[in-house]
Amino acid sequence: MRARLAVVSAALAVTAVAAACAPGSDNANGGLANTAWVVRSIAGTATLDEARPTMSFAPEGTVSGTDGCNQYTGTFHTDGASIEVSQLATTLMGCEPPRMAQAQAFGAALSGATEWRLTETNELELRGHGDLLAMPADAVAPIGTGETGDLGASSWLLIDLDGSTVDAQAVPMLAFADDGTVSGFAGCNTYGGPFSTDGGTIAIGPLAATEMACQEPGSGIESVYLPALDAVGRWEIMPNGQLVLTGPQVLTFGPG
Repeated sequence: MRARLAVVSAALAVTAVAAACAPGSDNANGGLANTAWVVRSIAGTATLDEARPTMSFAPEGTVSGTDGCNQYTGTFHTDGASIEVSQLATTLMGCEPPRMAQAQAFGAALSGATEWRLTETNELELRGHGDLLAMPADAVAPIGTGETGDLGASSWLLIDLDGSTVDAQAVPMLAFADDGTVSGFAGCNTYGGPFSTDGGTIAIGPLAATEMACQEPGSGIESVYLPALDAVGRWEIMPNGQLVLTGPQVLTFGPG
């Protein structure tokens, strides 16, 4: 009987270790799951104010965001203070050279990270191939208000579409330019068009998008997101820094 109990105990111990080390799990000091960050420096160089990369760590072991030019997604696993991040899959939108250079440096630094820690100032530091230093996404200062703010030269990541959270594998991105144009990633394709504001009102579109075929969840998100974005009529930046676009549906964005 004792021998049988020993075998059972050993099997349970092996199972527990395997579960703790399974790809995508996160067992490090509370983990990175359900946290979001805005990168402020890469290898000691400050990121572009208008195109800061972002990182959102999901409970299922995925990391996603924008590299300042394109959307990306990958997987991560932590074990204590160590971290492993897969090669990143990204969209292929072209950007001006400074953003492209930053995106390449960010991708190499994130996928090459081997250690992580939270600093005394509650920032996230990833070390390895080019250190990353990031601040919590909710600590980013708001741009302004719906009455006096300016959306020009700002970028955003969709976090909620009419009460539904967005799948981390296909997060739409929205970028406003000073020349009155808007562009971004819709979950499957890239898009662009004009926009204008008048106080708290906003008009976006008509929007034109590429026509690449995608699988779920990207195609499903895009089919709802683009019509909703094209139909918004009001905008407001909330005290927590989130951008809310209101029309027949409500789109809520975080800084991107």
